[in-house]
Amino acid sequence: MEVAPFAKQYPRTSIHLPSDVRYANDDVTKAVLDKAFELYQAIGAELVVVHPDLIDSTELFGQYPMNFSAENMDCRNKAFKNVDDLKKFFEENDSWGMVLDLNHCFSNDPSMKLADEFIAEFRARIKQLHISGYAGYHEPLYQTQQLIILDYAKQLDVPMVIESTFDAIEEVKTEFEYITGYLRAG
Repeated sequence: MEVAPFAKQYPRTSIHLPSDVRYANDDVTKAVLDKAFELYQAIGAELVVVHPDLIDSTELFGQYPMNFSAENMDCRNKAFKNVDDLKKFFEENDSWGMVLDLNHCFSNDPSMKLADEFIAEFRARIKQLHISGYAGYHEPLYQTQQLIILDYAKQLDVPMVIESTFDAIEEVKTEFEYITGYLRAG
């Protein structure tokens, strides 16, 4: 667990399961969940994030004492982009939380009415926010200037993960300062 000493220095940590695996009642899923559980314990993670469109079966998930959350999907996906899809998922997986990805909301609906719907339906279930700009993927907000995404981040008192992508390390600081400056401004 090379990452454990690094991750333990942060007061809040979560794990995002791989997005190139189909999760079923099989050896591959068991191996991924075994590793995730080992890391979860080593770093004291609060949450494990999963893309629900990759789940064929949640049977093995119930064998691990971890806090699982399903993330709403972006415009490239066919399912789990709207309230009804996730509502059905949560009816079958009542103990799971939700990760509200505001970039994904924006990619499906730039008016952000979709974010309103998710918050109205799942506010108590939302455990974490993912934020970044959207010009086709996860561009930095300081570049896209999509303040509407950050306005929604102000509505919920839950941890946030900045998922912006960068070409240079200096951009990380610029993005962090842009986001925190806007959020602190009220």
